[in-house]
Amino acid sequence: METFTKAAFKIATALPSRFSARQFNSQEHSPQIQSQSPCPTRTSTYLELEPFRISSDPNLLLLDDDDASSDESSNKSSEDESYQQQDLVIDPALLLPSSPTSSSIVCHVSVVYSETWAAPVLYFHLLDSSTNTIINNRSVALQTLGLSSDDPRTYEIASMEYHPYTQIPSFFLHPCRTNETISSLSKKGGLTIDRDDNALLTFLNLNLKLFPDQNLSLDEIGAVLKALEMK
Repeated sequence: METFTKAAFKIATALPSRFSARQFNSQEHSPQIQSQSPCPTRTSTYLELEPFRISSDPNLLLLDDDDASSDESSNKSSEDESYQQQDLVIDPALLLPSSPTSSSIVCHVSVVYSETWAAPVLYFHLLDSSTNTIINNRSVALQTLGLSSDDPRTYEIASMEYHPYTQIPSFFLHPCRTNETISSLSKKGGLTIDRDDNALLTFLNLNLKLFPDQNLSLDEIGAVLKALEMK
């Protein structure tokens, strides 16, 4: 967790126009004891990508559940359906200013450290700023990103859950193979998010490619590597 936090702040410092390191304070919930002292406050850090617009076919937003692919429909859980049965209204402050010449789809991406998996987890949600609601149909979300349901890059995109800090319903990349993948890309092997600052950069370089025009450039990678080398 400490390594992730340091790397997140260094990346946000190196690329301030693209990333922000956000801090979230919460109180640890522990069994009640006789002491009346308050529970300690715990500070967590997550990395947030600057929100960006996506050009999309507006007809996609008109699809209902019956228009989704049969494969997607057959795999829906009751939890998924609960998200589709409600309008997820979002605070207008979270939206980018509307523009008549730009798309109304705004993508929010963040990376959170999971203590359970000892790995980073990427969360994202798409906002239709014209209606101030989240796109909660997985098929529509994938098509908005320009991904087909049989694209191998989509296999790890899990169904919605609440973001652990913002509590906004979001899709996420399942972290079950994250450390294995990052380690395999290390020349010496054994590269993990707990032991090497560069692991978070590797994670971002791999997964930002899912989003249109968001992959890191060589200059950006160089700037981050330079920042990560600093003590």
